[in-house]
Amino acid sequence: MRLKRGLKISHCDAKTLLKKSGVDFSRDFHALSYDHVSAIAEAARLARYRKSKSAPGSTARMYFQLLTTKRGCKR
Repeated sequence: MRLKRGLKISHCDAKTLLKKSGVDFSRDFHALSYDHVSAIAEAARLARYRKSKSAPGSTARMYFQLLTTKRGCKR
């Protein structure tokens, strides 16, 4: 997933892009391939997501968890 620098996307747009690139949100994060984890990390950067300092995992893992529980997306 390659997008322009400086672009800001919403969480719903990020989830849609990740689904199109093959990320399966019904699977466990640790079962995902390196390419999918990298795509999640890039989507988190584009959405300007910041995890809390006390979060028990990486930014990609916390963003995956957020997108997994996200319900308000119409797509």
